[in-house]
Amino acid sequence: EYQNCVKIIDETDNLHGYCQASGVPEKEWGKSVMCSPVLLEAFQREAEERKMVTEIRICHHLENYHSLRSPDVFPNRKHILEQQLLDLKQNANGKKESFDMESAVLFRCAKDFGRHAISVLQTVNKEDSGCDPYKGKNREQAL
Repeated sequence: EYQNCVKIIDETDNLHGYCQASGVPEKEWGKSVMCSPVLLEAFQREAEERKMVTEIRICHHLENYHSLRSPDVFPNRKHILEQQLLDLKQNANGKKESFDMESAVLFRCAKDFGRHAISVLQTVNKEDSGCDPYKGKNREQAL
C-alpha cells in the first residue's frame, strides 16, 4: 500500500508537558505547530521528481504513547483515554493521523529557535504482529 509513498508530517499537536516546562504561554499548550514550509515544499518536489506519492499527515503527540494507543491497558482509565483520543481525532481536520512522542517536540524547538523542522515517517506497518518492522518484507519495503 505504501511502497512508493512518502508520509510527511506537516502539523503536530497535543504537546502540553514540554510547553509547560519550557515556559511557553499557557494559551499555546497543545495547539498545532506546523512544519517548515520550506522543507515541506522541498520534500514534495523531490518526491514528485522521483514519481512518489506524498501523504500529508497530522501527528498527535502522546506523552504516554501506550495509554492512548491501547486504552485497554488501563481499564480503570479507559473511558477517559478513549475520550482524549476522540478529541484528538476531531482536531485532525480530515488529515490522516499518526502518533508519536518526538515530532511535536522537534517542531516546537524549531519554532522556538527560528529553525526548520519536518518529519518523514517510515512506510512499514510496525503494528503487524506477524512481522518484525525491521526484518523480512518490512525491511525490504523500507529499503
